[in-house]
Amino acid sequence: MYWDDVAHHCGAELQQHFWMAHPRIRAEINRRVSGDPATWPTQWFRREFGAHMPFGTALSIGCGS
Repeated sequence: MYWDDVAHHCGAELQQHFWMAHPRIRAEINRRVSGDPATWPTQWFRREFGAHMPFGTALSIGCGS
Protein backbone atom coordinates (compact mmCIF):
# COMPACT_ATOMS: atom_id res chain seq x y z
CA MET A 1 0.00 0.00 0.00
CA TYR A 2 1.37 3.38 -0.98
CA TRP A 3 0.83 5.26 2.29
CA ASP A 4 2.12 2.35 4.36
CA ASP A 5 5.30 2.43 2.27
CA VAL A 6 5.65 6.20 2.64
CA ALA A 7 5.17 6.11 6.40
CA HIS A 8 7.61 3.27 6.97
CA HIS A 9 10.35 4.36 4.57
CA CYS A 10 10.38 8.13 5.08
CA GLY A 11 10.27 8.23 8.88
CA ALA A 12 11.68 11.53 10.22
CA GLU A 13 11.72 13.14 6.78
CA LEU A 14 7.99 12.51 6.42
CA GLN A 15 7.32 14.05 9.82
CA GLN A 16 9.14 17.23 8.82
CA HIS A 17 7.18 17.76 5.60
CA PHE A 18 3.79 16.13 6.02
CA TRP A 19 1.40 17.74 8.49
CA MET A 20 -0.63 14.58 9.07
CA ALA A 21 2.50 12.81 10.34
CA HIS A 22 2.55 14.87 13.54
CA PRO A 23 1.89 12.33 16.32
CA ARG A 24 -1.14 14.13 17.80
CA ILE A 25 -2.77 14.72 14.43
CA ARG A 26 -2.04 11.19 13.24
CA ALA A 27 -3.53 9.75 16.44
CA GLU A 28 -6.69 11.85 16.04
CA ILE A 29 -7.12 10.88 12.39
CA ASN A 30 -6.61 7.24 13.31
CA ARG A 31 -9.11 7.51 16.19
CA ARG A 32 -11.76 9.15 14.01
CA VAL A 33 -11.49 6.49 11.32
CA SER A 34 -10.71 3.32 13.24
CA GLY A 35 -11.69 4.16 16.81
CA ASP A 36 -8.13 3.49 17.97
CA PRO A 37 -5.39 6.15 17.95
CA ALA A 38 -2.78 3.46 17.22
CA THR A 39 -4.57 1.89 14.22
CA TRP A 40 -3.98 3.46 10.81
CA PRO A 41 -7.06 3.79 8.55
CA THR A 42 -5.56 1.40 5.99
CA GLN A 43 -5.07 -1.26 8.68
CA TRP A 44 -8.63 -0.78 9.93
CA PHE A 45 -10.06 -0.97 6.40
CA ARG A 46 -8.17 -4.16 5.65
CA ARG A 47 -9.28 -5.74 8.94
CA GLU A 48 -12.92 -4.67 8.55
CA PHE A 49 -13.49 -5.29 4.85
CA GLY A 50 -10.63 -7.40 3.50
CA ALA A 51 -12.13 -10.76 4.39
CA HIS A 52 -15.61 -9.81 3.15
CA MET A 53 -14.65 -8.05 -0.05
CA PRO A 54 -11.77 -9.66 -1.91
CA PHE A 55 -10.07 -7.07 -4.06
CA GLY A 56 -6.68 -6.72 -5.71
CA THR A 57 -6.45 -2.94 -5.88
CA ALA A 58 -8.39 0.09 -4.76
CA LEU A 59 -8.60 3.72 -5.79
CA SER A 60 -8.89 6.67 -3.44
CA ILE A 61 -10.24 9.62 -5.41
CA GLY A 62 -8.55 12.89 -4.53
CA CYS A 63 -5.79 11.27 -2.49
CA GLY A 64 -2.94 13.12 -4.21
CA SER A 65 -0.20 10.93 -5.66
